[in-house]
Amino acid sequence: MTFVEDLFGLSGQRAIVTGAGGGIGRASARALAAAGASVALVDLPGSEDRLKEQATQLADELGAKVTHSVADVSSPEDVLRMINEVTEQLGGIDIAFSNAGVISGAELDVEIDYESWRRNVDVNLGGMFLVGRAAAQRMIAQGTGGSIINTASMSGMIVNDIMDGTRGGSAYSAAKAGVIHLTKSQATQWVRHKIRVNAISPGYILSGIHQGIPDAVMEFCARRTPMKRLGEVDEVTGAVLYLASPASSFVTGSNLVVDGGYTCW
Repeated sequence: MTFVEDLFGLSGQRAIVTGAGGGIGRASARALAAAGASVALVDLPGSEDRLKEQATQLADELGAKVTHSVADVSSPEDVLRMINEVTEQLGGIDIAFSNAGVISGAELDVEIDYESWRRNVDVNLGGMFLVGRAAAQRMIAQGTGGSIINTASMSGMIVNDIMDGTRGGSAYSAAKAGVIHLTKSQATQWVRHKIRVNAISPGYILSGIHQGIPDAVMEFCARRTPMKRLGEVDEVTGAVLYLASPASSFVTGSNLVVDGGYTCW
């Protein structure tokens, strides 16, 4: 067990999780805290009460140090303020799970307005750049290296087959494809500072982001997945924990796909 704990344990590590109010972020924050890390939960302005309650519950349940902050990750000023707050609360940053994301826009791209396109790109791609840059600056200043994990998507690798012949989401897909390549670029730039940068690409996960999508569409997506079901958030947290921990010490610039085999098609 000592060997396993050395590989996956995060005792003494300080982690930030953006999008911590959502399914994957919330579950991953719990996993990081359970592995021994101190964790800062981050989500949109207006979610502070919910984050505070969540932080208190995690701290009481796991005996971990859990704090919270708010930020719109598409805002450079918000990200800088949040990173400063989190650094003060935790005493530094060793792990940054840059997970905040949105899905917005019309079903058909000829109907999507420019503001929806911009929101997709600004949050899903720009937010990864801003959070990653700010976290890396802190890690470099500390001189201890660290691990940055970006949430991409299988939609950054394929064009999703939704239903009834519709194909979806150029704004979301383009942004998530950008995240995968951004991750590779950041990995090569920051490796000399002992900072590892990797991505995860979830498939159809019951995480809350798909709320409001008709059941028939979700059932179609499950049938299209080789495992014939949708994923659970806890099936993503293992990938996050692996990339955050010493178990992945020789892994950087990678994109770990968690999609039940969907991208095999």
